[in-house]
Amino acid sequence: MPPVWTAAQAAAINIRGCDLLVSAAAGSGKTAALTERIIRAITREDNPLDITRILAVTFTRAAAAELRRRISQALSEHLLAEPGNTRLVGQLMLLGSAKICTIDAFYNEIVKTYFQRTNLPAGYRIADDAELTLLQKAVMESLINRSFAAGGTFPVLADNFTGNRDDRQLADFFIGLYENIRVFPEGVGFLSTYAEILKNEAGLGFFHTRAGRVLSDRLCEELECYLWIFNTALANFMDDAAWKAAYSEGYTADRDHILALLEAIRSCDYDTARETALSYSPKKLKTLRNKTPEIERFYSQRNKIKYRLMEIAARYFSRPGSTIPDTFKKTAEVCLGLYDFLSQYEKELREEKLSRGICDFEDIRRITLELLVDQNGQPTDIAREYACRFDEILIDEYQDVDRVQDMIFRALSTCCNRFMVGDIKQSIYSFRGAEPSLFSGYRARYKIWNAGRRYKPEPAGLSVFMSNNFRCDENIINFVNLVCLRIFPACASLGYVPEDNLIFSKKTPAGYRPPPVVVTLIHKGSAEDSGKDAGDSAPGASDNEAMLGQPELRYIAGEISRLLREEKNADGSPVKPGDIAVLCRKRDTCGRVAEALGALGIPATSDNESGYYTDPAVSLIISLLTVIDNPQKDIPLAAVLRSPLFGFTMDDLICIRRQAEESCSLYDALELASTQDGNLAGRCRRFVEKLSAYRVLSRSLPADELLRHILRDISAFSLAGGSEGQERLLRLYEYARRFEAGSFRGLYNFIHYVNNAIEAEAKLGEEAAEPSEDAVNVITIHHAKGLEFNICFVAGCGKEFNFSKIRGADFLPDPEVGPAVRLRDPTGLARVNNQLMRAAVLKQQRCDTEEEMRLLYVAMTRARERLYLTAWLGGRQKLENKLDDIEILRRYPGSFAVLSAKSYLDWLLLSLDREPPAGAPYEFKIITDNEVPQPVRPAPADSRTKKEHEDRTSRDPTELERLFDERFSFVYPHAHLTRLPAKLSVSRLYPGILDEGDNSYDLSEVSGAGKVTVPELLPTTKKPASPSAFAADKKAANSAERGTATHVFLQFCNFERCRAHGIDSELAYLIEKKFISKHLAYLVDKRQIEAFFNSDLYALLSRAKWIRREQRFNILLPASLFTERPGLAAELKDEELLIQGVVDLFFEDGDGRLILCDYKTDHLTPAELADPKLAAAKLGERYKPQLSYYASALSRICGRRPDRVVIYSTPLGGTVDVEVDIF
Repeated sequence: MPPVWTAAQAAAINIRGCDLLVSAAAGSGKTAALTERIIRAITREDNPLDITRILAVTFTRAAAAELRRRISQALSEHLLAEPGNTRLVGQLMLLGSAKICTIDAFYNEIVKTYFQRTNLPAGYRIADDAELTLLQKAVMESLINRSFAAGGTFPVLADNFTGNRDDRQLADFFIGLYENIRVFPEGVGFLSTYAEILKNEAGLGFFHTRAGRVLSDRLCEELECYLWIFNTALANFMDDAAWKAAYSEGYTADRDHILALLEAIRSCDYDTARETALSYSPKKLKTLRNKTPEIERFYSQRNKIKYRLMEIAARYFSRPGSTIPDTFKKTAEVCLGLYDFLSQYEKELREEKLSRGICDFEDIRRITLELLVDQNGQPTDIAREYACRFDEILIDEYQDVDRVQDMIFRALSTCCNRFMVGDIKQSIYSFRGAEPSLFSGYRARYKIWNAGRRYKPEPAGLSVFMSNNFRCDENIINFVNLVCLRIFPACASLGYVPEDNLIFSKKTPAGYRPPPVVVTLIHKGSAEDSGKDAGDSAPGASDNEAMLGQPELRYIAGEISRLLREEKNADGSPVKPGDIAVLCRKRDTCGRVAEALGALGIPATSDNESGYYTDPAVSLIISLLTVIDNPQKDIPLAAVLRSPLFGFTMDDLICIRRQAEESCSLYDALELASTQDGNLAGRCRRFVEKLSAYRVLSRSLPADELLRHILRDISAFSLAGGSEGQERLLRLYEYARRFEAGSFRGLYNFIHYVNNAIEAEAKLGEEAAEPSEDAVNVITIHHAKGLEFNICFVAGCGKEFNFSKIRGADFLPDPEVGPAVRLRDPTGLARVNNQLMRAAVLKQQRCDTEEEMRLLYVAMTRARERLYLTAWLGGRQKLENKLDDIEILRRYPGSFAVLSAKSYLDWLLLSLDREPPAGAPYEFKIITDNEVPQPVRPAPADSRTKKEHEDRTSRDPTELERLFDERFSFVYPHAHLTRLPAKLSVSRLYPGILDEGDNSYDLSEVSGAGKVTVPELLPTTKKPASPSAFAADKKAANSAERGTATHVFLQFCNFERCRAHGIDSELAYLIEKKFISKHLAYLVDKRQIEAFFNSDLYALLSRAKWIRREQRFNILLPASLFTERPGLAAELKDEELLIQGVVDLFFEDGDGRLILCDYKTDHLTPAELADPKLAAAKLGERYKPQLSYYASALSRICGRRPDRVVIYSTPLGGTVDVEVDIF
């Protein structure tokens, strides 16, 4: 049955002819609509698109893979309905080459396409985070040392940021500042641009500057709230004679002071505002007895406002207006100094990266911007050329783009073919540079589509709201709307409109009554009631048991236990651990919650800060590699010996150590012990022999192949402790592979690299794990985005937002306020804040507060059926004070009440009634820690009832024995298929390859599901790659190495340029562009190259209509072709293998013949060189199978059989024809 689309979904699917912005709320079917839009574009009868004419980009590989999977599924379903539709077949075949990828991958594709316009080497690669961290620190520390030694202005510049820092901290500061600034479109140029702006603003009145406007806006917003509070108090209580006599004079004076300060600020008169702020002297109020609760609330507010007004005077108006221009000028000087220094750092870092052939994703993004957007912000010729490739551009999660990404996609669009989908309420990645204001800007400019009017494309674009939520129960929807309607309108940058409200659209089972959302506020009760403090635990309790002594954790763990014991999901199934998620704002909280659950025996997985390098399996393998490299290192050796791999006890190590002199190393003692008699000596001998074997391999194997061998040899994956540990070991293997990419570097260099990464605390890019189906998922809210669970707990709602990092910053590069620096005071002994820094702090705090709103929204919309929000507040008095404050602020119509919130709890209290009305979608509980019950341990998930246990134990032993034999003697009927590789290279194929042993082909490829399989061992008989190809002496290099070098030259050289300027010139060019190393260039046989340009083949190439070189291909061939065993061939008759390869050269000659050519550098005997027929027979027999595969692939690529298949032999200097078979 085809899906029924809502009106908004249908609009998002069908509207074309203009740019379209789709605000897709949580659970609104965004991916389904995006998929359907693509499907309809390529299947419509009127002017259908090819899928290759559509560009669809996402932020994550998982999202891109999911979109591709859905498109494939949809096309397959269409083909079932129309099996004869050849166009659909073609589109399904083209899906693999369609541009459906991540944004970073798309940028990389553009750079590779036009890399001749860049200064990148041809073989560049994306470096991992750990490698970049080490390189950045090395370059920065070197530059700092040289800058200090040179003197000049750098020591003065550094003095603004050093304080008590050592040189390493200074390097970290500069690197962090560079990374923050380089994401701006201007890059490091941001500093020089804004330095000039600051110089110009130094001549303006402070409140006329950008920083001054931000500060005045924030102060006016706050003061208007205070003015409302005093006006309300005066209006409510003036009729009370006692109140009037005691308080009216003081309240009136405070109100008048606020009015005067507001007037001065709004008049942009800093000096008058300063004079007014500093003149504040609160009047002492008379005593008033028997105050009502309402009077007490306003009295408390007056005291808080009084101290805040004095703080405003001291914080924002302490400096005379005459000193502010000097602050702007000094800040501008610092910015120019930073610009010079960071520009030099950027230059040196770029040179280091180029010398290593590496770059990072930000480099790729910056190069893409330079390729597509000129200095005036207009599309370049490349952008216009590339834009012609696509009829539609679809960008997912547009709320998370930044200015650079927006500029790139605008440059590639035609102003009527962009489809931008996202949800500004879910923009939670500002720390990565996301700018939600871009999304809200489009929403403000585009006309809102609605179903009530006839659609007509709008030149400026259309905005569609997809607000139907198909995920959450009705109570959750109503609750979320209740909170959002109170807090989001206060956020002007969000542009919240009624269309943003969620619409309940979920289908629920008949008779199902959704449970209410539960908000639980826990505070500390009296110690006398419980006999102990809320945080205490029983003496002797384990760490896990002690975790349950914390009230909020105890409540969450107890409620989860109750759900597992008693409750069912909407579909009637029992609640399982995998149905539940606990969402936390910080990772450290995740670990604490997981420990609390573990104390009850509830399985839980968590996002925690445990280091990658301290993982037991990773640490063990690194220690083993270190010992293989240098067994004289005692600590790694002791760790390996004590590990489960070898099982030596501490007593064993002590006994071994005592057998050698104190000056000897542990390994020397081990070798000595191995020469003795006894059980311990035998174990020592086995260890020494094993280590010696590994050390022999390490001399010739690259680090990745050695590691692969070790992982297999010691069965490391069985020691890794589950899938997470196995993934970490595989990640270590992948880093070794990347480390060895391009050249042989060896174990010593890899260990040195890893140790430096550990010392620098460099992260190895650990990705968030997939949700567990067998355990409670305790994850951060950021990790939860895009996920959904039946039951969600939002923990830590009472924890206040932490702005200390912003307030303590030395430098804030804000695009709106401009750069702000904490400058040295006149004495030079301290660094103090100034008006620029104060304004930047206020601006950043506001941005972070708005992001916290969006985080709360994301957290609340993860739950399908049950939602809990919990908060721990502390003492009773703190609770009463907060409730009194909220009681007044709830009545204030302005935005300050929302924007001054310090926690999620503040927003909940502003939005909800403490005593919910009848029919409310939520329950509000305020309980003491003493009222939180002790959790009950749930029954194990795999427990059996007593009856089940009795049934099993009473069964006939003979029956059990038969069942045991049957199960353990089972033979998988399709075992022959388990040995089929995911893919094979043409160069390794021959007809009987599938008849060989398990190691005759490599199964270490990436599987079709995208998961890395367990690495297979390389054949031990295969000689490993070695650095001998880099021999400096050409005579020392063998013929195979010289042939390889010559083949590489033919592979990459430009025929016309080489013919025109000579072989030496072309070699120099290829070395410069990193196509070939200097070592290989030295080995190139120039005589053979000269013979190539004088050959009949080159004469044909000179007259060719077109030429294709280095053509990569993937084809499916029958698996039965690769076995010579009839039985196996019969079993494989319906199976296919994916064959990969690269065709050296094919072209269409002047007579229209399709010619395929493969270069061969095989050694030929003098007789074969003298008689080309002998050479042809030898080469033809040897390479006929390989060239048959090439010819089969070419037949599919070109739609015709090649007319001629030849081998160009470099020793022979000519071609030989080969008869091939087409499969």
